[in-house]
Amino acid sequence: MNFSQAFRFPFSRANWFMNALLMAVCFLIPVIGPLVLIGYGTLVMKMAARDPNAQPPMFDFGLFTKYLERGIAPFVVNLIASLVMIPLIFLCWVPMFVAMIVEGNGGKGALIFVGMGISLLLELAGITLFTLLVLPIQIKSELEGTIGGSFDFKYAMSFTKRMWGQVLLMFIVMTGIGMMGALVGILMCFVGIYLVLGILMMMQWHLRAQLYLLSQERGVMPLVIKEDELLNGPVGGFPPVMNT
Repeated sequence: MNFSQAFRFPFSRANWFMNALLMAVCFLIPVIGPLVLIGYGTLVMKMAARDPNAQPPMFDFGLFTKYLERGIAPFVVNLIASLVMIPLIFLCWVPMFVAMIVEGNGGKGALIFVGMGISLLLELAGITLFTLLVLPIQIKSELEGTIGGSFDFKYAMSFTKRMWGQVLLMFIVMTGIGMMGALVGILMCFVGIYLVLGILMMMQWHLRAQLYLLSQERGVMPLVIKEDELLNGPVGGFPPVMNT
């Protein structure tokens, strides 16, 4: 994976700051704003999957409803996946709850810290496993724009089997970059955090496109990526993406 290329991607346009600023404004729109950003992200991923060296499409508020339409499917898929994650997190904290019960019945105080440590390790392992299995489902929904078709566990297992190392590496690197970005946003009087989030999302979308391209090289089944009018001709100002 080319991390340096992904990190340069948000800044590859001459007017990159305005692009990030428009995305930051979108963060401030309740409920609909994140959906619109997800929809815009599907276009970014398709562009990057077609040509990793391409510049990201300019965010255009005139295409607000079209972005919204494209963001619905990935949002629903992420929501369903999040609902699955809730009971998994609860199970991870069972050791601490058990330790608290034992402590209440005369156990030693150190037992609670042991239970908490075990729970934290289980939660970390659970989040890692969840990321490995859900990321291909998310990528499928973003590139294909479907809900039911995204829950293709045969595809998810094939992707995870061949790409788990790269997915973990991306998760670790972007977590570190995200922590530093959050600090920068706080130093910019908190308002800047939305600007930083937009830039981080652009990096994340490019890395997801890279993962998809690399998975093709490793024999994972190709996805059905349809041509999008927003990336074709005068509407988006870009050449057409792949046809199916």
